[in-house]
Amino acid sequence: MMKFLSHPDKSLREHLLEVSSSAEDYIKVLPIREGGTLAKTAKLVGLAHDFGKYSSFFQAHLCEGRNFGPLQYHAFISALLGTWLLRRELKDTMSAEGPEGFLPLIAYIVIHRHHGDLKSPELIIPYPDALEDPPDFMLAEGAMREHLKALWAQKDDLKKEPRYGAMAEELRSLGIEDIGEFLSGGTFISLLKDLFRLNWLISQGSVPEETHLTVALWTMLLFSALIDADKRGAGRVGEVARREIPGDLVDRYVEERFPVETRPLDSLRREVYREVVGNISRPLDEVWGKVLTLTAPTGSGKTLTAFSFALKLRERIYREKGFLPRIIYALPFISIIEQNYEVFRDVLKQLPDFSYNEHAYLLKHHHLSDIRYREGNEDRRVDEALMLTEAWESEVIVTTFVQLLHTIIGFKNRFLKKFHNIAGSIMILDEAQNIPVEKWPLIRNFFKLLSERLGVTVIQMTATRPLIFKDEETLELVPQPERHFKGLRRTVVRARTKEKISLDAFIEEIGRSWDREAPLLVVVNTIPVSVEIYNRLKNKLSLRPFVGYPEDGDRGSDRVPIVYLSTNIVPLQRAERIRFLKRWLDDGRPCIVVSTQVIEAGIDLDFYQVVRDVGPLDSIVQVAGRCNRSAGREEPGIVRVYHLEEGRAGHVYGRVHLWSTLEMLKDGEYSEDVYIQKVEEFFSKLPERKNTEESERIWRAFLKLDFHREDGISVSSFQLIEEGPQVPIFVMLTEEDEAVLSRFRGQVLQEKDRDRRMEAYLSLRRQFHERLITPRLERAERNLPPQVEGSKEIRQIPRSQIEEFYDLETGFIWLPGEEGRIW
Repeated sequence: MMKFLSHPDKSLREHLLEVSSSAEDYIKVLPIREGGTLAKTAKLVGLAHDFGKYSSFFQAHLCEGRNFGPLQYHAFISALLGTWLLRRELKDTMSAEGPEGFLPLIAYIVIHRHHGDLKSPELIIPYPDALEDPPDFMLAEGAMREHLKALWAQKDDLKKEPRYGAMAEELRSLGIEDIGEFLSGGTFISLLKDLFRLNWLISQGSVPEETHLTVALWTMLLFSALIDADKRGAGRVGEVARREIPGDLVDRYVEERFPVETRPLDSLRREVYREVVGNISRPLDEVWGKVLTLTAPTGSGKTLTAFSFALKLRERIYREKGFLPRIIYALPFISIIEQNYEVFRDVLKQLPDFSYNEHAYLLKHHHLSDIRYREGNEDRRVDEALMLTEAWESEVIVTTFVQLLHTIIGFKNRFLKKFHNIAGSIMILDEAQNIPVEKWPLIRNFFKLLSERLGVTVIQMTATRPLIFKDEETLELVPQPERHFKGLRRTVVRARTKEKISLDAFIEEIGRSWDREAPLLVVVNTIPVSVEIYNRLKNKLSLRPFVGYPEDGDRGSDRVPIVYLSTNIVPLQRAERIRFLKRWLDDGRPCIVVSTQVIEAGIDLDFYQVVRDVGPLDSIVQVAGRCNRSAGREEPGIVRVYHLEEGRAGHVYGRVHLWSTLEMLKDGEYSEDVYIQKVEEFFSKLPERKNTEESERIWRAFLKLDFHREDGISVSSFQLIEEGPQVPIFVMLTEEDEAVLSRFRGQVLQEKDRDRRMEAYLSLRRQFHERLITPRLERAERNLPPQVEGSKEIRQIPRSQIEEFYDLETGFIWLPGEEGRIW
């Protein structure tokens, strides 16, 4: 009897059964209205997704390594089978205009693209005219003609005995009858013409808005379920058991760690905590699947408060509805993930089995995180760990806005793999004001869609309350949050922004106003200006530079240290300098820190004074949150804001942000109790002044399933961070750095075997990126370091050439004359 394989060590029947069962299960457990219909669809899609592998072309390619070009491809004919199965099996549930009528189109799209990224349907569905004259298809063009010709050849191949009989018997055992009816040219033509009709209705026709929303969401959900099930099945990745977490876990942690009020802000923290968790007693439908806001001052314990509320809500949902939501905590910057991750880890360590199942409880996911997954007191293989991490297979996930938003507004296979695990989740957005204003309408639409259709609970957590959502769309968890701001006097902003100030005068002002017994933070908008200010302050005030990595250059000196922070230095240096500052500032010792905006949001450092070149008002308030943060001084900390001639604030942030800030921040003094009012007024002005047209066009593209095309606007046009061309540069400061590059070159760049190369890359990724900077191309090309052997993109700075390319204190050296930018 003939044997059919899906992968070198797996039978095709086993794989189809496994994927269909897993995909069905992924959908079946979700808290969505149409779960039954979608679960059946997921099952049929899973059964059909690799049908084309029954062909002799694919089997010979897999088993003998022979190359048949398009003849060995399996997605096209498999997608048509999925369409045929949906039309036959679910015909009673399909209405003419309802979303169920588009399930055959959805099945076709997700199966056709399950080995790649989602594309616009018109790129994978031939025009009816192209279907004339089979099997030559002379009216079809380019790759489409080759794929249609291959489709006909595969059809004829699959109908030959004994292949057909053996295949039909396997398919019958999977519940697929009458495969011969499907394998006819007439059926193929009919299916393709109907797919063209359905796509025309979605992209051009007058389909109700409700149908557009549902079809687009179902496409992403079914694509996610299929590709996750397929990859896990192919990789033999075992399922991870779900785990309960007591809702009172943070309560216990707080009582043990902070039993009495000893710090100035403890009473505020307890009050905010009590008010927020008190919302758990509300009717469940008021908080589950809703957009919630948690607005409280910096330093008021929002992280633990939100985590406690999320755990209690999750426990209640599970108790009353039988669904166990994941908790997703998203932040804007990788630099602040570590400290929040450690807070959650500290809380979860109270669980008796946490050390044996750490990553089943808590997962950290960003492009620099280690690929490790521990469950059942064993570490999973690297490839398994990667799949489970990228699928967010954990109870609590700490991640970046990039990972989250490029999944929600997504088209890439790698991102969408986890989309089905987002459904029903409790999502905490920390520092959401860092999302660019022009993208707010798009973000709002997608989060509303997730909350209303997929039961996602969104908690927007900030000290500045950005107006991403309308007031009537949200529930504030802190009643009248303005109360908590009015009692605060930790800082005072002193603005001198009416007249611009020269760099010389700025330096003089810093030297004149600095209390030499106190720590001072200086924040500017661009790397070139930050380097200039750092060097001039160091020399003018006779300060001691702190390098940190590879060493502290003047450890025994009594001089006050000066520390430089920006993306111009390697992450290893940044991390070491932040660790040093944490210890130094906790002791209340004087220093000066010169930084770009990398220090603004979330980094838990506390200065007595801040000097800031003008930027967006919310950024000024954020950096004020690094001043007298713990209210440790009786006198308010002073935040001085100037309008630096060389600051380029309008170029960095956009003229609208600058104009709006200057309008709101006239010369004068502003105490902390008015910050929230000023920022809300600032946010209210921005949307009407920013161009949101692209956001609106991306949303319309999503509704039309226009996921990716090379020309025009599609979902793939969304970029959270708009970055120009960059140059990756590996910096070698120590022998260990040299060893890391040597291993990367040998095990990744020069490795021919794909699996070994990927495993090596995953194991070296964090170490490699910790030593990598990515300056903009226009900066890097002024002083371009040599290439890394075996790579056209990556540059290197050898230890022997450090003085030419890299300053140990301020990072990458470029030639004079560059117009600087913040990144």
